Amino acid sequence: MTSKRVGEILAVAGRQHGLVRVDRLDRVGIDRSAVWRLTDAGVLERFGGPGIRRVAGGEVTPHQRLLAAVWATGPGAAASHRSAGWLWGLDAVTQPAPEVSVPPGVDRRPAGVIVHRASDLAPRSSTVVDGIPVTEPTRTLVDLASVIGADDLECAFDSALRQGLTSLPRAAAVLRRLGRRGRRGIGPFRALVEGREGATGVTESMFEMRLVQVLRRAGLPEPVRQLTLHDQWGLIGRFDCAYPEAQVAIEADSVRFHHSRERFEADRERRSRAEALGWRVPTFTWRQVSRRGQWVASTVAAVLDASGWNWRAVA
Repeated sequence: MTSKRVGEILAVAGRQHGLVRVDRLDRVGIDRSAVWRLTDAGVLERFGGPGIRRVAGGEVTPHQRLLAAVWATGPGAAASHRSAGWLWGLDAVTQPAPEVSVPPGVDRRPAGVIVHRASDLAPRSSTVVDGIPVTEPTRTLVDLASVIGADDLECAFDSALRQGLTSLPRAAAVLRRLGRRGRRGIGPFRALVEGREGATGVTESMFEMRLVQVLRRAGLPEPVRQLTLHDQWGLIGRFDCAYPEAQVAIEADSVRFHHSRERFEADRERRSRAEALGWRVPTFTWRQVSRRGQWVASTVAAVLDASGWNWRAVA
């Protein structure tokens, strides 16, 4: 075999996370027998299912596992559920194993792959991310609603809104299209979308979303998100959560965000200017929010009480 032919096969693999499909090489003018010879020589190795080869050597990547799972599952398959959420970079989503949805008539179940049969997996329900067929973002959120908890789903939804991957009108449209009695995920996702109607702002991180959830679970009113304040010198800045009626702004304080001296000093100036206007600015760390949520909520409640605002009447 010529070095040119070897280079062609490796170039195809390079565009596909180090993988090649034997049944598609003839589309680019490569004889399948070349793959067998490279496999015998140890340049390629069998991986993920029949007719799939991986460039030998190096660590197996999550993208390789997922693409191989989609290929091995059959025609029309797409990464879905937690695998799709991971590909789209949604908060609070991890993939325990490759997770794939297939249209009717496809019945392969490769080892180590979670397979979902989907009667409504139309072509418009999927796209391609990083070379991997995947369900589109809003469809992904509906699927996620069937396999993850409500708090994690809200984090994923907020991050999709933040990245511009979906919107409330888009979510409502997908609910109308996919909504049917008995379809898993529709109920929790509909409740989440309806609960966001009239809400102000989108959190800028999962940290902020977890803070909102801590306050909500404790029975405090839903805070305004990303409140902007001004004073006589102009823009003070945005605060993560706030209760304007009580002049209370709550900050999720990240060590990573304040790593530089410039960030640290800018944050202190912003807080001082807000306090000069009469605002209170309680601040909490990730450890406090994630491990001492009850104390965080109690502290915020005490600050609201001290403001004189009767928050219990609106909670």
